[in-house]
Amino acid sequence: GGVTSASQLSQSAGDASARAGARNGAASTAELVKRNWRLLVTIGILGARTGNQPSICAERAPRQTRKPASGGQTFVSGGAALNAGQVDTLLVLGGNPVYDAPGDLAFGEAFAKAKTTVHLADHPDETAKKASWALPRAHYLETWGDLVALDGKGGLLWSSEIGGGVVQRAPVISPQGLLYLVTEDAVRAWDLEAGGALRHTFRLPEVAAQMPVRLSPFTKPTVGEDGSLYLVLGDGFDGVLGLDARLRPFLFFALNEAAGSRMPGSAALSIDGRRLAVPTGEGAVVLDLHEPAEVERLAFGDAAAAAGWRHHLPVAGGRIGEWIFSGYDEEDGTGRVWAFAGRAPRWQASGGTSTQPVLAPDGRVWFVQDGALNVRGFGPGDAGRRFGAGLCASSNPVMDGAGNLFFWCSGTLYGFASDGRALFAGQGFANAPEENLALALGTDGSLWTANANGGALFVFRPHFARSPAPRPTPRRPGR
Repeated sequence: GGVTSASQLSQSAGDASARAGARNGAASTAELVKRNWRLLVTIGILGARTGNQPSICAERAPRQTRKPASGGQTFVSGGAALNAGQVDTLLVLGGNPVYDAPGDLAFGEAFAKAKTTVHLADHPDETAKKASWALPRAHYLETWGDLVALDGKGGLLWSSEIGGGVVQRAPVISPQGLLYLVTEDAVRAWDLEAGGALRHTFRLPEVAAQMPVRLSPFTKPTVGEDGSLYLVLGDGFDGVLGLDARLRPFLFFALNEAAGSRMPGSAALSIDGRRLAVPTGEGAVVLDLHEPAEVERLAFGDAAAAAGWRHHLPVAGGRIGEWIFSGYDEEDGTGRVWAFAGRAPRWQASGGTSTQPVLAPDGRVWFVQDGALNVRGFGPGDAGRRFGAGLCASSNPVMDGAGNLFFWCSGTLYGFASDGRALFAGQGFANAPEENLALALGTDGSLWTANANGGALFVFRPHFARSPAPRPTPRRPGR
C-alpha cells in the first residue's frame, strides 16, 4: 500500500486510463465493441424475444407488444456461437441466462467457453458466479434524477436535482448536516440545514475518456465526525480516497496486491476518528490518518480469501484498537465474525451466513447467525449468549438508543430488547417490503424501508409493552 497526495491523484487517473486503454486496445466503448467483441448479448432483448421474464428487473419497462420469436432462436444461435469457440468476450446486461435459459441448451456450459465473460446486474446470481467479471448495476431506485427529502410522515420537504449519472450508493449524512451522494460522475454535498442547498462538488477522476471511476463493488461511503468522507475506489484505482468536509481530496491510499486486497470492503473509522480500517482479501489494513505511513495489517486467515467472499461494514469497538470484521461466502453460504483488540484476534464466530454486526451502547456486539441472535463482548473468554430460534435476517439489523434491536427475517419484523427478550412476536405485514432492503431508524424510533417492486416507502412505529418501573419503597412516618 502507499499514500498519494491530492496533487498526485490526477496522475493516478492518467495511469488508470492508460492501463484501461492497454487492456482494451480502444479509447471508447464503440471502438471496444467493434474491435474486440464478436458477440454482444442484451438479456433484456432476449427476454422479450423468447418470452422469458428476466429475473432481474432494474426498472419498470413498458408492456411488450412484440410477438415472441418461436423456439428462442436468439439463445440457440448465441449458444451455438459459444460452443463453436467463436466468442472472445460475452457481455450480459442484466438477467440471469445461466439459470433462466432452457435446460436443453446447456447455456451454463456454453457460457464458460467464452474467453472473457462480463455480467452487469444489481445483485449476485448464478450468471455472476460463472462470469469472469461481475459488475454492479444500479437498480431503478438509483436512477432517479432528484434527491427528495421527506418529513416523518412522508410529506415532501424539498427536492434537488442530483446532476448527471446514476446514483452509485445510498447517501450518508455528516454530523454537520451535509448529505453526501456519490453519482456516476461526481460526489456532491447538500446542506440539510439550508433547505437542501448544493454546497460542494467533487468530480470523480476518469478511468478513460468519459468513464469516471466507480466505487469498489459492494462498498459504502464512510463519513467522519469532522465531515470527512472516505470512498473505496475500484476500476484500477483500487484505493481509499479521503475528502474533507468541502470535498477537497487530502488522501489516497493504494490497496495493491501487496496489501492482500483482492476484494476490499467498506472503510470504517475508529472510535477516536484517527484510524481507518479497510477489510481486504485475507485480512484488514488499518491506516493512521495522522501518520499515513504507519499501516497496521490484521490477518483473518484463508476464509476471507475465497473468490466469493463479501465483507460487511466493519464496526469500531468502544475502545481504541477494537474492531469487529465480518462477512460471508456467497458460494457455500458460510459466514464469520472476527473480534480484534489491536493486532490480537480475541475471538471468531464461524457458521452460516451472518448479518452485519451491531455495537450496543454497553460495548457488546450483536449479530444473527445459525438461526439465533448472538451477543458477545470483546473479552477473549467471552463465549457469548444466544437468543431465539429459527431466526434469519434478510436486512441489516438496527439498534435504537435503548439497545433494542430490529431486523427483517423473510418478510417478518423482529424486535429484541437489550437483555435478549423478544419485544413482540414476529410481525408479518400484507404487501410487506421485499427481503434484503435496508432498514433505517428515525429519530422518533420509527423504522423506514423501501419496496423496489412497488416503488413505495414503508414506515413502522414499533409499540411494545415495557417493563414496569420499580415501585419506590414506602417511607415510614417521621422520616
